[in-house]
Amino acid sequence: MGVRKRRHRSGDCAGGVNERNLATEVSRLRSLRKTRTRAVFELRAELSIEPPVLDVPYWQLSPHTDLNGESLQHLLFDHAVDARVPSEPTIRTVSQAVAAGARPLTQGPGDVETKDGPAWCDGGPLEWFDGAELGAPVIPALHLSIGSLSTINNNSPSADLAANLAADQLRAVAHSGGVSWGYQSRPAGQRSLPAKRGRRSGHAAHA
Repeated sequence: MGVRKRRHRSGDCAGGVNERNLATEVSRLRSLRKTRTRAVFELRAELSIEPPVLDVPYWQLSPHTDLNGESLQHLLFDHAVDARVPSEPTIRTVSQAVAAGARPLTQGPGDVETKDGPAWCDGGPLEWFDGAELGAPVIPALHLSIGSLSTINNNSPSADLAANLAADQLRAVAHSGGVSWGYQSRPAGQRSLPAKRGRRSGHAAHA
C-alpha cells in the first residue's frame, strides 16, 4: 500500500481520506489489509502523530470501543510506502528493523540484512510464510514493534500428526493465522478434542 499527499493512482485502487468519511475509510482499509490488496491513498489533511485520547472513565467503555484515529494510523502506515515526502519515501517496518540493528537491502530478496541473513519486513496481518518461496524469511510487525529481528516460518505439520487428525482438525492446526488449536489425548476409541489457545509469534508455527 502507498500513502501520498497528492493524487496518484496506482495498483488496484486509490482513494482519499478525510474526517467526513473516516469511519468508511477505516472499514475499507481493514478489508484491504485483510486481503493484502494493493492500494494508493491520497491524504487531503495531516494526520496527528499523537495517540487518540478518550476522556471517559474506562469502566464506561464497551469491549468493542474503537479509536478511529489509532486505527487509521495503524492501517495506513504499518504496511505501506509512506510517500508524503516524495523524495524521501519510508516504510515503517523497514525503519523499525534498521533501528533494531538491521541494514537495508537494495538488491536481492529481502528488505533488510540481519545477522542471520536477509529478511522481509511485514506489516500486514500475522501470517506464516514459506521463506523458501519468498527467497528469505519474514519478520512480522509484532516482532519489530518490540525491537526483535527474529523471523517466523510456515512449518507444516509432521506426517505422523497429519495421519492422526481428521480433515477439519488438520485444517485448524495448519492454517496460516494467529491462533492455533492444540489436541488433548483421549481414551482409546475416542476422538481427540481440540483446545483453543493463543499462538505466540516466534514459537513453532503449528502445535
